Amino acid sequence: MAYAYLCEQLHTLRKQRGLTQEQVAKALGIDRSSYTYYELGRTEPSVESLLKISKLFGVSVDVLLEQDSSEKQPILMDTPLRSKETVAELTAKALTDPELEWLYFFRKMDNDQKAAWLNVLNCSIK
Repeated sequence: MAYAYLCEQLHTLRKQRGLTQEQVAKALGIDRSSYTYYELGRTEPSVESLLKISKLFGVSVDVLLEQDSSEKQPILMDTPLRSKETVAELTAKALTDPELEWLYFFRKMDNDQKAAWLNVLNCSIK
């Protein structure tokens, strides 16, 4: 299953926070069965739903989607780390919803598609 890690993360984060599937679904504005299908891997959450889920659980979309995200250091754009802020909180502040959405689609691209988009971006910045 392609989304096995996402399913596992959704279940784990929900349980860690002591929430029921019904409570999470209500917070997301969806039916409980729809959220249950996310955890079971029967349906894939939309980008909008992933953004809502990341905000609800207080983690970045990276944490939801990428198994080895803990090994990577995010770029925090000159944001000083305060003692009680986590890297996930700072990352969420540093990226807007449209930026997170673009990142999500970028990660779904194959390497050739990524290279083509990066070429377009590099040409437009110059």
